[in-house]
Amino acid sequence: MKPFILSISLVTILMGVMTAPAQAGVQDAGAISCRTAERNWPLDGDRYMTWGEGFLSSLTLQTDGPPNLNPDDFPVPVQTLFIQVYCQTHPDDELSNAFIELHREIVRNHGGTTP
Repeated sequence: MKPFILSISLVTILMGVMTAPAQAGVQDAGAISCRTAERNWPLDGDRYMTWGEGFLSSLTLQTDGPPNLNPDDFPVPVQTLFIQVYCQTHPDDELSNAFIELHREIVRNHGGTTP
C-alpha cells in the first residue's frame, strides 16, 4: 500500500509542477508591456534590467566608437529609475521601447555612443 500512496503523491506533485504558470524568462522581458513590468517590478525588476543591459549592448553593435553604457553621471540605479518612470508614463508601450529611450538618453546627454 505504501508504494501506491507514494506513487500517487509523486504524480500529484509532478502534475502541479507541469501545470504551474511559467514566469516570463529574461528572454521574454522586452515583449511585455510597461504596465506589466511596473506591476511586477518588485519581483522581476532585476531580471528586466538584466535583459535590458543585453538589449542595450546589442544596440551599441550598430554604433561607431567605444560603447559607454554606464557613464559616471548616469549610473545603473539612475537608469533603473529612468525605465520605471518611462513605464509609468507609457504603460501601453513594450518594455523594449523603454530601453530604446534609455539608450537615446545615454547617447544624447551622457557621453554614450551614437547610432
